[in-house]
Amino acid sequence: MIRLSPEDNRVLERIHQINLETLLEVDRIAERHGVPYQLTFGGLLGAVRHKDFIPWDNDVDVMITREDFARLKPFLEAELDPVKYELVMPEDYGEKYLDMVPRVNYRLADVHAFPPEQEDYYDGKMNKIALDFFFFDRVPKGIRGRIQVFRLMVLYGLLNSKRYAGNMGQYPNLFYRAAAATLRFLGKPFKTETLRNRVLKLATMYDHDPSVTTYRLTNDTIHSFGIEMPGACMAETVRYPVGEYMFPGPAGADEFLTRWYGDYMTLPPEEEQVPHVFNRLLTADLFTFRES
Repeated sequence: MIRLSPEDNRVLERIHQINLETLLEVDRIAERHGVPYQLTFGGLLGAVRHKDFIPWDNDVDVMITREDFARLKPFLEAELDPVKYELVMPEDYGEKYLDMVPRVNYRLADVHAFPPEQEDYYDGKMNKIALDFFFFDRVPKGIRGRIQVFRLMVLYGLLNSKRYAGNMGQYPNLFYRAAAATLRFLGKPFKTETLRNRVLKLATMYDHDPSVTTYRLTNDTIHSFGIEMPGACMAETVRYPVGEYMFPGPAGADEFLTRWYGDYMTLPPEEEQVPHVFNRLLTADLFTFRES
């Protein structure tokens, strides 16, 4: 069992404090302007299972419709404290590509989990403690949905040509690694903006078709594309505790979490209850904090 030092634990507590402060700010702005959102993934799992953040987790995720995020975005830009926070959009990397996830970065801390040249490649925007926004889009069942997902996988593979050279993500086997390398090569002639726009058009092609009632997460890794979500489990919102505060989440949290995590109420083995940041063991030396 890996044991964290007292200093490591103090840093983890500070990260949780930053996560909460950021979530409270986003919640305040969304609530003020009547824009709905929901906790998702580890944030939702922590609220349901621990009534708080997952003790060994170090980030927070929310899900929101694309239309509601478009409404929320200008309010975030106008009202977030610019000393502490920065809204970073995928297009803010220019011709470089990190992912398709908008996020609110906490500016007063740096995470030194990458080589300095990789941090520089992304202008210091990827090595932050962040709140991420995820989009679920309508994807039909059957052959139409499989074709849509396959085309999204290809486009994301082409976008990888714009990633930092050593930042290829994780692939389950040799076939996927070979396909990723091929698409990375084929993607070089394309402009990043062109590929981003194609992803957006393809991901949202059924969003206004009420006959499509199943959704998939479309702005995350290709692993996520395979998980089909019934819209009914996300349609209604209730509030869940995160410590002493309450935040919105899907009323169908049980079905949502079961589809993503299986038996989510059973804790993982002790040896897995260890915080990691960007796939590295969380240790105090990976973080630099600055006072506002």
